[in-house]
Amino acid sequence: MSKLNLSQSRDLLQDFEFGRLFVEELGWSRAASPVSKKLAIGDLKVSQRQIAELAGVAVFEITSKDGAIPNKKQQTAIHREISKTHFENLLIQLKISSNLHLNVLTNSVMNSKP
Repeated sequence: MSKLNLSQSRDLLQDFEFGRLFVEELGWSRAASPVSKKLAIGDLKVSQRQIAELAGVAVFEITSKDGAIPNKKQQTAIHREISKTHFENLLIQLKISSNLHLNVLTNSVMNSKP
């Protein structure tokens, strides 16, 4: 693997280009199924799109229908649902608005007790 280009990585992060960051800069594999899928948990409706994978860890971008970041209870429900098919995962939850917001959840965060 070639040396990490910090400038390019920073640009991809700032542009919310996570798929390119993981695959092109970090050397992860492209997602086997990069198609956006709908996920409904109670009243919550989100889209999940796998963007990369490495050694059994799948990376997903999560966006909600209303563009907001789900609350902690909803995040846990999303994580549990995705874990049924991808036990090891990294969830990147995006708030779609004029000011993009990023919330990254990992198994260790989701499985910790408050």
